[in-house]
Amino acid sequence: MDEDPFWQREFFNQTTLHPVGVSIILAFGLAALLVLRRYAVYPFLLIACFVAPAQRVVIASLNFNPLRLTVLFGWSRLIRWRQIRHLTWKPIDWAMPACQGHD
Repeated sequence: MDEDPFWQREFFNQTTLHPVGVSIILAFGLAALLVLRRYAVYPFLLIACFVAPAQRVVIASLNFNPLRLTVLFGWSRLIRWRQIRHLTWKPIDWAMPACQGHD
């Protein structure tokens, strides 16, 4: 019998958010939207270091941990301030999606 580990069994498809975690995600998400472009990476680093990835929101069986939620704020920043037109794809940007399907 091959059973799943307990951490997959107990937290699968379950939203787990603490109110402090929600407030930190919102604060850093707004910071990612509003700070100068050169400082925009800092909210992502702080979320990655100080908020546990076990905190998550599950929507239609898709898990969104705090870093992924902050990335959504980052994409909205790119779209809102029209900074997306300044992005240029480098070879590593093409290599990452190409390698995703290979195990």
